[in-house]
Amino acid sequence: MNSKGYYTVYPPVNQMLFAFCVWTGRGDPATMLLYFHVVLLLFEALLLHLMRRLLEHFQLPLVFVLGYAFNPLVISELTGNLHFEGAMLSMMALSVWWYIKPPISGKYSGALAAIPMALAISIKLTPLLLFPLIWTVLRKRFFLFGTVTAITLIVTFLPFYSMELIEHWQSSLGLYFRSFEFNASIYYLLRTIGEWIYGYNTIATIGPALSLLTLLLLVLLALRVWRAKKPSASWVMEHAKWSYLIFYILSTTVHPWYAIIPAAMAVFTHRKEAWFWSFLVVFSYSHYDAGGFQEHYPWIIAEYALLALVILAPAKMKVSFREKVLSGYPE
Repeated sequence: MNSKGYYTVYPPVNQMLFAFCVWTGRGDPATMLLYFHVVLLLFEALLLHLMRRLLEHFQLPLVFVLGYAFNPLVISELTGNLHFEGAMLSMMALSVWWYIKPPISGKYSGALAAIPMALAISIKLTPLLLFPLIWTVLRKRFFLFGTVTAITLIVTFLPFYSMELIEHWQSSLGLYFRSFEFNASIYYLLRTIGEWIYGYNTIATIGPALSLLTLLLLVLLALRVWRAKKPSASWVMEHAKWSYLIFYILSTTVHPWYAIIPAAMAVFTHRKEAWFWSFLVVFSYSHYDAGGFQEHYPWIIAEYALLALVILAPAKMKVSFREKVLSGYPE
């Protein structure tokens, strides 16, 4: 891969999926690659099925699923470039569906929804961002959900457990927050100010500070849901989407496929800023022009300036645009 100098931070289930495709490929690169595509395509099929079922359950327009299914970024980055965000999202969607429609009946049947949520975390770590929000939604039921999630995570991590692994994870995660930079927004502004003041790159300070700010904002979002007596599913998903948007807007590294996660959550909301960002984020492809790597800051400014305009646009304008688009598609 392109990061041979760094230890991996891929969680266990993701590693197991890698191993499955390599093992079934029997050492032939083309066959292994085929299995990677097939596995991710199956995850995408499951996700689209669950999206449709959830839209029906929450009485939202079924046409919303098309905004994800035919999104060029989703097609190119998931089953095309083989990123596993779609696999993670399918497990998160299954968790929501199992909580609404448990596969078995019983007093504690809802706790089964924690198993696919734990698997989602074991594919990509970012679902942990949603746990303040999950806590405020589940309230008294969160203890059982969190316990089952923790137990499942421990089971998936046990085959990989070693002090060496923990040290390698800490090393790579530290690099992510203190060294890596790509297609950032607010961080680049703060970095520029820091260079003016101190004369050097202050990422070692700004990165962790932005992480703490992200955590604070995620807790505030969760408390906003806590204050609502009976929040609608769309309203909760709106906050889940913004949990990811805040995380990425304040991140030092924002790869284009990261935008797929809030874009998927936007399927269940009436505000579609994340869909616009999934188109704007492709401006970052310009950084690899001519086969090399050099960030082009005018494209980054254009990406985030246009995203800010979409976010700040009057609500009436957004609703009118959405209705005009939806009127062209029959239910």
